[in-house]
Amino acid sequence: MNKKIPAFTLIELLVAMALSGIVIGIIYSAFMIIEKQYLLSKSREQQIHQLKKLDFVLENDFNEAESITINQNELNLRKENNLNYIVYTLEEKYILRTKMNLIDTFWLQINVLETKFLNQEIITNDFIDELNMEARVFNERLFFTYRKKYASQAYVNKQLIE
Repeated sequence: MNKKIPAFTLIELLVAMALSGIVIGIIYSAFMIIEKQYLLSKSREQQIHQLKKLDFVLENDFNEAESITINQNELNLRKENNLNYIVYTLEEKYILRTKMNLIDTFWLQINVLETKFLNQEIITNDFIDELNMEARVFNERLFFTYRKKYASQAYVNKQLIE
């Protein structure tokens, strides 16, 4: 009866469980920190992708448009004898791009919007050949400039309208 059976004591088991709990707590905390950084990085990546897409389509639309006019907070880009048009609605927190029945939304906070024609600032209801925007992304100010080079006939037509 006095034979000893090799086994763990109750205190040894409690110490092992306590150490295991501490190690699991540290691993869980590290996992949560890594997951938070991953989600933040993914969110920033999506915003940068959206910003690049907006820059690409706006540059393309500016270059392909035959005429660009501004009316309050809307940019109207017309192509092919006014049959094909694109409208950009510029709001404070987002930009809507409407082409035919398709609407794209770009979440971008615009701080400053400036439109010009022949280096003179245009407010509304007129042709523009330059668009300057200041936006805030990740608490940084970004500047965007888009320019349209019209054919000389467009300048003549504008003079005849006035």
